[in-house]
Amino acid sequence: MGLSIIIPAHNEELFLAATLSRIFDVFKNTINLEVIVVNNASSDKTESIASSFGSVKLINLKDKSTISKARNIGFNSSSHEVIAFIDADVLITDEWSEAFFNNINDLQSNPYQITGCRYSLSEKPGWLERSWFGKMKSKNTSYINSGNLITTKFVINKINGFNENLATGEDVDFCRRATQSGISININRCFKAHHEGYPKTIIQFLKRERWHGSGDLASFGMFIKSKVAVFSCILTILLLTSFILLLVGQYYYGLVAISLFVTLNLYAVHKRFSISSISDYFSLFYLHCIYCFARCTSFSVKRHR
Repeated sequence: MGLSIIIPAHNEELFLAATLSRIFDVFKNTINLEVIVVNNASSDKTESIASSFGSVKLINLKDKSTISKARNIGFNSSSHEVIAFIDADVLITDEWSEAFFNNINDLQSNPYQITGCRYSLSEKPGWLERSWFGKMKSKNTSYINSGNLITTKFVINKINGFNENLATGEDVDFCRRATQSGISININRCFKAHHEGYPKTIIQFLKRERWHGSGDLASFGMFIKSKVAVFSCILTILLLTSFILLLVGQYYYGLVAISLFVTLNLYAVHKRFSISSISDYFSLFYLHCIYCFARCTSFSVKRHR
């Protein structure tokens, strides 16, 4: 029984040591474990931290590439049939290892499948995490986060790995192509993992959403297909239009634009989040405004290809 864990890392000195320590603590030499860190041209202490773990296989990339390419490079150096992609800011849990041992036989007998689940909040979540990520409604998804994804060499070879041209959204694309090839997506919440990289401040939240939205604005075709991108731009344009109308003295039309903006924003908050109090509406309204602005300005994000 063996497992290859692949960790892409770009400037992850704040999280990598904890991520690696947790992996080795959770498994405690119970399996033939291979941990591969792909140092994606980091300029901080990522390389030295990975090197300090003697059992880690370290691959250093000179030039920064997409995270998809880093994952593929790690996969091409792996030894075991079962592969787990774990991000450098993710902490797996005892439940994760239990889920692995409970499902390893199934993965080996039926290698054409992908499993894992969405991240949990960080182990010590702050206000922003609890208010935004913790309030998101649970819904069935057709993909698994690539930072907590378990599959096999059969699957990765069959669909030719991750799309290296995608800066973001590679997990959605990976699972979509897998499904089209007859591979099953089995979401298993027992693969519990904490995402320590969730933003703690408004500035971090803004940067995160600008980055995640950049894939939707890579081309006009992708923009039109993305409901989030279109809706975010509509809201942002409405808000800017209302300010301009008010500045030039068109108060009636300005107030109409603001009213429409508030109504649409509240509707989006109601549809997307689990609301338990009036204060939730205020905090989520505020955060959703920032979210939409960030997504609308994602075109300015530099994409590595």
